[in-house]
Amino acid sequence: KIGLFPDDNLTDCILSLAETVKKLKAPVIAVIFVDKAPDNDCLPLLKASGFRGVMVDTAVKNGQHLLEHWDLLKLADFVEAVHQQNMLCGLAGALRYEDIPMLRRLGADYLGFRSAICQQHQRTSTLQLTFAEQIHHAISA
Repeated sequence: KIGLFPDDNLTDCILSLAETVKKLKAPVIAVIFVDKAPDNDCLPLLKASGFRGVMVDTAVKNGQHLLEHWDLLKLADFVEAVHQQNMLCGLAGALRYEDIPMLRRLGADYLGFRSAICQQHQRTSTLQLTFAEQIHHAISA
């Protein structure tokens, strides 16, 4: 994953990464942040630069989750825009177990969880296998 923040030089930054991204054997995912998101206009450039997918996440780790920043309509538009570029789409950002049914309907290729699978739902705590199993089961259902 490579995190991308809005900046006047974002296009140049993506272009400078292109050669390396294309040479890597592993797929590279661009991460944009709901609280500091560049425009969807960068999606064709990411595709042309060799990125295999785009994930949206929260930059500021203050407990606010994805749906506090973007509503379901905006997330659906994002998923569709990424898929129109034939790239993988991921959603993350303090996702909770109860978010799974809503987010599954959006058709993202993957959902990213960290705090939801940690003790006391704190992202800096120890992973809790039972929470991970519950999330896995809910996604797979």
